[in-house]
Amino acid sequence: MIKHVVLFKFKDTIQNIKEKFNNCKNNLDGIIDIEFGDNCSLKKHLNHGFNYGLFMTFKDNEVVKIYNDFEEHKKAQEIMKEYQEDLLVFDIEC
Repeated sequence: MIKHVVLFKFKDTIQNIKEKFNNCKNNLDGIIDIEFGDNCSLKKHLNHGFNYGLFMTFKDNEVVKIYNDFEEHKKAQEIMKEYQEDLLVFDIEC
């Protein structure tokens, strides 16, 4: 199992992006779980400017490879491009 974490620095609130990630889960076997949202931490001073997070669980690395080229994922990336200042990607194998 792969835990995929992406932290974003967005200039603005993004509409409909959560829907794009949910479309990935609904249309790609091997995505076990997905969560996307803004930072609600009480310690926002420690977030280094990252204000949104995406947390996904994949069955294995093969699904991650498919996801990287998946059309809904590419649509989400395209939407985020104009809002995104920075991102951090971190995967662990469980």
